[in-house]
Amino acid sequence: YQNTTGIDNVALGRGSMQSLTTGNFNVSVGYEVMKCNTTGSNNVSLGYQSGYCSVSSNNVSLGYQSGYCTISDNNIFIGTCAGCSQTVSSNGFGQNVVIGNLAGLEMGATCDSILIGFEAGKNATGNRTLAIGTKAGYNNTADNDNSFIGWNSGRNNTSGIRNTFLGAGSAFSNTTGYQNTAIGVSSLYYNVSGTSNTAVGFCAGASVTGASANTFIGFQAGKQAHANLSQATLIGFNAGCANIGNRLTAIGYQAGRVNQSYNDNTFIGWNAGQQNTTGAR
Repeated sequence: YQNTTGIDNVALGRGSMQSLTTGNFNVSVGYEVMKCNTTGSNNVSLGYQSGYCSVSSNNVSLGYQSGYCTISDNNIFIGTCAGCSQTVSSNGFGQNVVIGNLAGLEMGATCDSILIGFEAGKNATGNRTLAIGTKAGYNNTADNDNSFIGWNSGRNNTSGIRNTFLGAGSAFSNTTGYQNTAIGVSSLYYNVSGTSNTAVGFCAGASVTGASANTFIGFQAGKQAHANLSQATLIGFNAGCANIGNRLTAIGYQAGRVNQSYNDNTFIGWNAGQQNTTGAR
């Protein structure tokens, strides 16, 4: 409509790319697709109002209002409202891959992130985020290096950084906890602010909330451990499952399973210290 010097553009649909002036090599198909684009080049947009406000380059938007507000470069948005609110990133670039209905809906100035799945990273504004799975990393706002893989993995993470959560519901409740690794269904499920924990296995360390510097490895290892447990190493089936003692080392099948002594015990072997209550050191 307003094109002056732009070349090799294709626009199909009412209002499609109607503001273009100097942009080159764009393809827009659908009602008001890339309507506000003036100088952006090398874009492909398909779907009702996809890339509507986009004035950037090298973007792909496929789906209803996908990439609606994009003003940064090098993004891929696929799905209904995928990356709808993505704007200019802090580093001036986008470099995001967002796939799934409502994925990255409110992502704002996010950059260098991959959000894949229904509502994955829906409200996420943190940079360098990997979120794969339905509602994975749903509320992430942290700026640094989080990975959420699995249904609702890290769903409530806000400012926690450098976390790796893998498995359905892994670290579901984490908000500010940082430098945690949770691998397995519901591992570290209730952790909120705990830091530097490693949990591997079904429900490993599931009940801790503010615990720090612990290692839980095995089916339900430390599942019902004290909420603020510190510096414990629990390895094995049900190892330290209901433990409340700090600095406990329990290695083996059900080792230290219901330990109620607070500090500094070591149990190694099949059922070692399983029923320990008050013994310490």
